[in-house]
This record gives sequence, C-alpha cells and structure tokens, in this order.
Amino acid sequence: MDIKIIEQNPWWQDRTAIERDKDITEYNNTKFKLPIPELQTHAGIAIIRGPRQVGKTTLLKRLVMDMLNQLEPRQLLYFNLESG
Repeated sequence: MDIKIIEQNPWWQDRTAIERDKDITEYNNTKFKLPIPELQTHAGIAIIRGPRQVGKTTLLKRLVMDMLNQLEPRQLLYFNLESG
C-alpha cells in the first residue's frame, strides 16, 4: 500500500484546500446541514464509529476545517486507512 500523507492532508500546503475537498463540497451542496456533535474524549482520543456511508469521514473533515482556525495546519493529521 502506497501511503501519501501529504496528499491526505492538503491543508498542510494550503490552509484553504479543505474547502475544495470532495466530501466537504458534497456536504456544502446538501439540503440538510447537521451540527458538529460534541465529541466525548478520553486522554485526547475520540472514537468515531458507525455504519458505512453515514458521514464519519465528512464529520472528521468538517472538524479539521473548524480546527484550522485554532491550530497550525500540521497539527491536524487525517489518515485514511481504507484500501483502494
């Protein structure tokens, strides 16, 4: 498996790149908008789970977009473990 961390985290190069992300663009074009839920964390770790295609990835990317206002881009790491 060829892992391309920089490609998975385009905001490292350009903070506004997240706004052009496929999942964010699709979310912005939907009729219904859900608020970002408050995550319960333990020692800085949050587990997001659920069935396929319910919006877990989109939620993570929305969190990244919000957190870019508070953190440096390289402090936010997105890592897709799904093959293909």
